Amino acid sequence: MKPSIGIAANLLADRHERVKNPVKHAVEQDYVQTIRQAGGIPVVIPVQADCEAIRQIAARVDGIILIGGSDINPVLYRQKSSKTSGRVYPLVDQFYLDLIQAADELQLPVLGICKGLQALNVAFGGTLHQHLPAHVQDKPMQQATHRVLLKEGSVLEQAVQDREILVNSFHHQAIRDLAAGFEAIAFDPDGVIEGIQRTEPGSWMTGVQWHPEILARHRDSASCALFRAFVIRCAESRKPQQDVAPEQQRQKRRG
Repeated sequence: MKPSIGIAANLLADRHERVKNPVKHAVEQDYVQTIRQAGGIPVVIPVQADCEAIRQIAARVDGIILIGGSDINPVLYRQKSSKTSGRVYPLVDQFYLDLIQAADELQLPVLGICKGLQALNVAFGGTLHQHLPAHVQDKPMQQATHRVLLKEGSVLEQAVQDREILVNSFHHQAIRDLAAGFEAIAFDPDGVIEGIQRTEPGSWMTGVQWHPEILARHRDSASCALFRAFVIRCAESRKPQQDVAPEQQRQKRRG
């Protein structure tokens, strides 16, 4: 049975909508395709403020992906907004933090991508650099131009079987102070943190600052390997009762 992977949605305002509500729950197709390609079943989780509903949804999936998006509100990491800060969506930010808390309580594997990495760091007390302009490449997003060094023995190094990879780079914020309970496992040549993982035994929370879902769509081997490793971990972490066949579940309910 394939693992179900919850993908945290963003909010997107459709400026061309003139009749219906212009705000839409959005997930780029690359995330959906990449999860399918890696052997998982993608399940989009809409943005919401109900913590109990978020926990109930999280309890029905085998892992969580936190996707990229807008800047995180600096208030959440005890800073004032700078002139270089981008647009923030407080509802989305809190949704990410609530989903991370639910995943932590349920011991679900979590993969944070770009903003998702930053949300993991902020959720556990870390802070961010609000503006690093040199980390937005001028090449197409599917082109890997940025060299990243991986820590030996880390989740990322074990997944891609290499100590150095090329990635894309489309972020203007990055980790400043790393949250307690995490370790930095990927760096660019200037020392900027590009990847993190939770150090607590039994926990699988990993984040990357680049966009592997775009590279995986173009069959980048390292990106595909990362998603396969995540989906495999989600399958291994699935609770035993989730593997019961539908007919057996119906028989149990009848009994």
